[in-house]
Amino acid sequence: METKRGNAPPDKPLFRSKEQLADRRSGTDGTNLGERRANAVTDTKAMQPANEAPTTRPTPGANTWVQLGPVAIPGGQSHGQARVRVTGRITAIQIDPNDSNVIYVGTARGGVWKTSDGGMTWQPKSDYEDSLAIGSLALAPSDRSVLFAGTGEGNVNYLNQFDPSSSIRESYFGTGVLISSNFADDWTLTGKNPFTNAAFYRIAVHPLDSKLAWAATSKGLFRTTNGGSNWNLVAKGLPPITLDVIAATDVAIDPQRPSTVYVAFYGAGVYRSTNASDAEPRWDFLSFDDTLGGTPTRIALAISPSSPNIVYAFVAISIPIQPSASGSYSPMSAAALYVTSASGATLATVQNLGLGAGFDTYCLAVNVDPTTPDIVYLSGLTLIKAVIDPSSPSGWTTDIGQNIHADNHALALDPKDPMTIYAGTDGGIFKSVDGGQTWADWLNAGLCITQFECIDQHPHTDALILGGTQDNGTEQFRNSSVFYHSDDGDGGFVAIDPQFPHNMIHEYFNATPTRSEYAGSYGSWNSVASGLPPAPTLRCFIRRSR
Repeated sequence: METKRGNAPPDKPLFRSKEQLADRRSGTDGTNLGERRANAVTDTKAMQPANEAPTTRPTPGANTWVQLGPVAIPGGQSHGQARVRVTGRITAIQIDPNDSNVIYVGTARGGVWKTSDGGMTWQPKSDYEDSLAIGSLALAPSDRSVLFAGTGEGNVNYLNQFDPSSSIRESYFGTGVLISSNFADDWTLTGKNPFTNAAFYRIAVHPLDSKLAWAATSKGLFRTTNGGSNWNLVAKGLPPITLDVIAATDVAIDPQRPSTVYVAFYGAGVYRSTNASDAEPRWDFLSFDDTLGGTPTRIALAISPSSPNIVYAFVAISIPIQPSASGSYSPMSAAALYVTSASGATLATVQNLGLGAGFDTYCLAVNVDPTTPDIVYLSGLTLIKAVIDPSSPSGWTTDIGQNIHADNHALALDPKDPMTIYAGTDGGIFKSVDGGQTWADWLNAGLCITQFECIDQHPHTDALILGGTQDNGTEQFRNSSVFYHSDDGDGGFVAIDPQFPHNMIHEYFNATPTRSEYAGSYGSWNSVASGLPPAPTLRCFIRRSR
């Protein structure tokens, strides 16, 4: 029997981000949370016994912790009305070019995972590294055993383009770049300086030299020429870094002319170097052919594999609306797709795509079909497939993301079969073998990466735990690692009545307490928020009382 969609509030990443940041900052106002996390890692290592090597891994069975899951959540929410199997947020996907059954994924707080059988089974590959927050993955084209993983996730919400103090860092920032030379079995941490408390948007590896790579990060554009032993800031001719949250948002290397590199900067545009291998590259600004209709924010890049002279820039645009009574602006988001002109010096608008809201600093990516430059995938709140008429340029679009989870952060196309695509979302990884017409959700089984906001345990048994999760609703452990989907929306704080445990309360975001009198059965939740003050007032009261 099909489960109907509940009456939970719609997905609102910005509201969720504000609430999560307030929760994490409670009692730590004015401090840098990323640095505190990095210091905690250092302190933990310092507490190890002197005779224990830092790289020593726990012996299986030597501790008393048992994994509860979820290894999958059936009946989870999608962008549309479909009910799908879900897990946690996927931030990056890499497919082995020689073996399509080998796939690596980066996750928001679960590290790097690998499958060698096309997603039937998954193995965690970086559980004991300094950071499990993965922002970018890159396989070296010249050596498939070499993998770069940038720790620190670049999917952030930015409240107001016109107010830099409004930045939101709800995603976890990292401690450097993890590099493996044996198919992700072992890792070496590089770049602690300068990448501690940084976020990664993209790592691009030279097509012929696995030791040469570029990194687009929240601290700017960096390059290594020695396999990560040193990472050097590339700044001359590029925009200054004015924010510590978001700076270089993408980087791409021309596969046929690897001395040509493109980089995008938040709010500043796209730059190209044709001598990127030199000690001090020269950069040219690629101007847009119109006024954008607003302020460019995050920009994603993609070079056509079949026609590298064709480069796409997917631009999230902040549009100010009328100021409020206080005089502050509340920006709206839109998006536009641009393609390099015949000369390559400007970026021309792709007309008639009809892209609206849902593409912003939290989720934005562009990918091109490996066999043709005229099929482009645009990742945002939903997933758009665009067919381009290069003579205009113009195109038409199809929304292919309705039957998978919302908030698309990563997309990968099988290099041997471009009709096979993988979408990485807030609800896990989904596969299509027909170019996005239909989707499979079974790959999410086994990926134990769901992000929990809060949990509470039944007072009389260890066989029931209630938990609110990031963008995957409220879930229940019922003595099975496959969790029960209790409610939709965003999951937050939860509580089980210690005297009458069939009574449960949870929240979505802000002051939205909801109660179930039927042990959290799906569809049994009702709001109990009546009479509470507005969320900002409640939040200020809670923080003062602490």
